Amino acid sequence: GMQEIITYSLTDLESLRKVLPKEELAVAPPLRVSNPLSRQWEYARTTLRHALLETLASNLRGDQSLISLFEMARVYLPREDDLPNEVEMAFGIVSGREPDRWGRPTGEPAGFFAAKSRLDHVFAALRMTADYREATVSAYLPGRTAEVIVGGDRVGLIGEVHPQVVESFDIGREVGMFEVDLDALLPHVGEIVHFQPVSPYPAVEEDMAIVVAEDVAAGRALELIRASKLVANVSVFDVYSGEPIAAGKKSLAFAISYQAEGKTLSDADVAKERKRIVERLKRELNAELRA
Repeated sequence: GMQEIITYSLTDLESLRKVLPKEELAVAPPLRVSNPLSRQWEYARTTLRHALLETLASNLRGDQSLISLFEMARVYLPREDDLPNEVEMAFGIVSGREPDRWGRPTGEPAGFFAAKSRLDHVFAALRMTADYREATVSAYLPGRTAEVIVGGDRVGLIGEVHPQVVESFDIGREVGMFEVDLDALLPHVGEIVHFQPVSPYPAVEEDMAIVVAEDVAAGRALELIRASKLVANVSVFDVYSGEPIAAGKKSLAFAISYQAEGKTLSDADVAKERKRIVERLKRELNAELRA
């Protein structure tokens, strides 16, 4: 689970500068309070990034092994010659060491994928399917940042916070964060959910790893694998670059579940379908099957 926090809606320019590009602040400066209590609470916040990072930093001083926080609150986006646009947002942040099955911390850092697993859990509870499209955002690490797409609409962002941003908050570890525009998400809540009957025949589980160019999004590979009628489920469980993978390349590892509605799949059936998937990945992504 995640712990809810509540932070102040007012902030200072220095905090915003840590998480927003200076060009954005210059073109669309935040609303300034005419009579602030202090310079610390002088501007209406336009994001919650800094608030979650500040809270994370203060909790890390207590040496907690895994910290998972979220906040649902308004941000105030400036509009020319008008009052700010008040947008309901949900932000989440995860950092520390992933626990094992007994709750003990492991050596595995909790970053992008830890944040994504929590966001996926939220969408599953809402009976929604989210897609992820690679994006570039200044506060996040390139190659570990994605737009969150629901029903064809962009509803948020998820990514690993850029090391320079993390360092500015005195946080010495990986940090995963997501941000969701609740106003954009709301129209998709309550949409008709279509169910499929559960197959009475057993699934065949196997792992598959491919090597692709560094800029190829894992989400695109997932789409191509899911296009198979025999793939009941697929997920990414590892992303790796470095020796022995060639420079400019990365390895993507998938857990794939094959299942048919009308029969038990034989080894030959699975091998035939696997070959089709590999050919599709090679054709669309120039991927190579990793031994």
